[in-house]
Amino acid sequence: MSLVDQVATRAEYHDRVRGITERFLTPVLGGGSTVAVLTTPREGSSSIGWVICHSLGLEQQHLVGFDAALGRDLAAAGMPAIRFHGQGYGDSELGEEHVSLRSHVVDASDASRVLVREAGVTAVGLVGSRFGAATALLTADEIGASAVALVDPVVRGRKFIDSLIRSGLAVSLDGTLGGHPPDPMKALERDGSIEVQGFLLRQDLFRDVAAMDLTRGVHAFRGKALVVQVSRGSEARGDIKRLVECLLNLGADVTLDVHVDPEALKFGQPRYRFLAIARKSDSIGDLADRLVARVVRWSGTVALTSTVGTT
Repeated sequence: MSLVDQVATRAEYHDRVRGITERFLTPVLGGGSTVAVLTTPREGSSSIGWVICHSLGLEQQHLVGFDAALGRDLAAAGMPAIRFHGQGYGDSELGEEHVSLRSHVVDASDASRVLVREAGVTAVGLVGSRFGAATALLTADEIGASAVALVDPVVRGRKFIDSLIRSGLAVSLDGTLGGHPPDPMKALERDGSIEVQGFLLRQDLFRDVAAMDLTRGVHAFRGKALVVQVSRGSEARGDIKRLVECLLNLGADVTLDVHVDPEALKFGQPRYRFLAIARKSDSIGDLADRLVARVVRWSGTVALTSTVGTT
């Protein structure tokens, strides 16, 4: 029995202490069935709900705990939230060859409709971290969402995809001695794809992501936006400044936070380090908790004036 089939037979989970209910769904997103988790408050509900957009490649796995905590805290604050596996991830029906920038947006757009149908909300916000933040904004722009919360967003895809390749190369070389490291770009050009820590990076996907620039890809978003930069310094980065300026020019109501933390560079990287048998250390636990709290606090102030788009 597949995970999708198992999920379909399971009942809801009730957390009476936090006042939330989690319900497993098997919706069709992006043309295939997949697994989603809808988290709702047990009593009362805001008219806005949140779609949590996951990141790309292995970073999706690194941030899955953060996304789960965010969904539960949003629901505990009275706002339904849905998180899901897009096509090519987890136990989704379609394979990783279907992953693209467009597939991320289509999956999130479809998830927004599921949220409206299942939770009965009349307004939708999207939230994501790193590449998931880029997905959230592109989707919000397309469907006319009420709000977006962007945690350390990837503004330009080329820098992100290069860092993904470098980190994968570093892991593959860990513990080896001598020799010359392989050139992943040459291998990508020669073979049409490379494996980056278990994720198949195709040449067309590389080009697709590398060409992404949020300041040029967003054209109509006029809702409320939270942009959180996670960094070791207090100065807003140039790409974040350009993104904020772009959103303001479109008529969006933008809040910019520069969240300073000495562990900032670890956000989106492997979260746990194993210290000994049956022992592990959470390298960003406090940082993650503060970021979740910031997003939830801001989301509670969002004016509920817009309804979700259906295109």
